[in-house]
Amino acid sequence: HNEYLEKIAEIGILGLLIYIIFVLTFIIFSIKNKEKKSKIFLPGIIGGIISVLSDNIFSTNLTNPSTSMYFWFLLGLTYQYFKKEKIKFDISKNLWYSIIFASITLSISHSYYRILPQIYFKKAIFSKDYGEFIEKNNYYESIKYFQESIKNYTITCQLNPYNYEAYYKLAYVYGKLNKYEKSKEIYLYINNYLFPHFAKTDANLGTIYLKIGDIEKALKYYKIAEWFNPYDQDILCSIASIYLMYYNNIKEAIIYLNRILKINPKNEYANRVYFLLKKEGKIKN
Repeated sequence: HNEYLEKIAEIGILGLLIYIIFVLTFIIFSIKNKEKKSKIFLPGIIGGIISVLSDNIFSTNLTNPSTSMYFWFLLGLTYQYFKKEKIKFDISKNLWYSIIFASITLSISHSYYRILPQIYFKKAIFSKDYGEFIEKNNYYESIKYFQESIKNYTITCQLNPYNYEAYYKLAYVYGKLNKYEKSKEIYLYINNYLFPHFAKTDANLGTIYLKIGDIEKALKYYKIAEWFNPYDQDILCSIASIYLMYYNNIKEAIIYLNRILKINPKNEYANRVYFLLKKEGKIKN
């Protein structure tokens, strides 16, 4: 959650220094302008730039296209406030060429590793969302969109192998296509190497193991998910159903049903199961 540490990891300390010097150069030369007209808008522009730079000490918002566009637009506006005078630089041509080459290299690197993966990521999300939208009315057509989504998520992961969110969504889409082994493999990879217990990875692993018939591991991962969020009704319902259907452990199931109803007295699943158990005489009033 720090843009500058992120840049060190991506382009190194030298790259970060070039980036900071570049930004500070625009700010310093615009501030040196003592013309009256510069006092009208310039403080707001500089304030906006500094706000973004400060905010990114605790975030990586500059990687978002909207924030990045806003930041570079403001930085570009500062150019009009540069002092209109010749500035003498005693720098050799070779150094200038080196700076230009480094800037172009950094721009290409940033575009390849940050912008391009986001393009494929957004395309994958669109395909997945549209596939789910038409799934009920046109299942076979939705499969094409799910497959297209998998293709784009895979490219995203290849371009940025640390994008745990892309891996997470990729595993989800494989699950939608009933490719449970592949989905399980990706969820385990996220848990073991990228971001342990990210979002609902544990709960989703429980669901995958349940679908492939490994009840013991399904319960194990649901229990892990419960530990992280003991108020998630879906997780509690899943655990209750496992105790009822696979272990015939009514006592444990009732404990979970009571917890669900305490969180949400109108929970449809818990009320229905409670009613059926009472009807069968397995719960005494």
